[in-house]
Amino acid sequence: MKKITCILLLLIGSMGFSQNDKAKVESLLNQFTTELTERGITNFFTTKRYCLGTTEMFRIGNNQICTSEGTYYESYVVWQEPEGDTMIKKIDNCGLFRAVSVGATNPLSFYLTNLSTLQKEEVKLYKVSNPGNRPTQRTQVHPCRRDFSFFADAEDTVQMTYRLYDMTNGSSQPNLNYEYNKNLKITMLDAMMDETIEANENRFRREIE
Repeated sequence: MKKITCILLLLIGSMGFSQNDKAKVESLLNQFTTELTERGITNFFTTKRYCLGTTEMFRIGNNQICTSEGTYYESYVVWQEPEGDTMIKKIDNCGLFRAVSVGATNPLSFYLTNLSTLQKEEVKLYKVSNPGNRPTQRTQVHPCRRDFSFFADAEDTVQMTYRLYDMTNGSSQPNLNYEYNKNLKITMLDAMMDETIEANENRFRREIE
């Protein structure tokens, strides 16, 4: 074990090494969304996907190693260019990816059609009929989250954060809010993002500085 650790340290020492945290991701997101609004693009949304405490390490070219400091945040921005192409851009702890067109699945169209509802609805917490017989739930037990930010014209940005656990029904006691949460527009938008990300996974390429 010590030998493996030493080899890893030597490899890291021979390359550039950086660690980037949540603040770095948010800075990159804010910078890019500001660029969109300065170009007159005002209807778009962003989403961050993460599991608290999960870290990732990447080799990003030019002998550079990047690892997430603390939690790894996988973020996306979806918008429409003036020419009509709907685009998606990935941003994570280690930097920006080149934007690509979304292809057949178009979450932005769904977003714009259901914007007023998305701005108002809330995900309800996992609720059981007999909580006295249920073990105390700890945050770290259900660490995976979704953060959404909805941008629309000159209106204030609306944000939503929820646990993926609250969308499930697989605990020892059924989730009384499962059907309600399942039928939310945000649930449908997130499912469309799953499809879009999966369809374009091999097309995302890092922007190398």
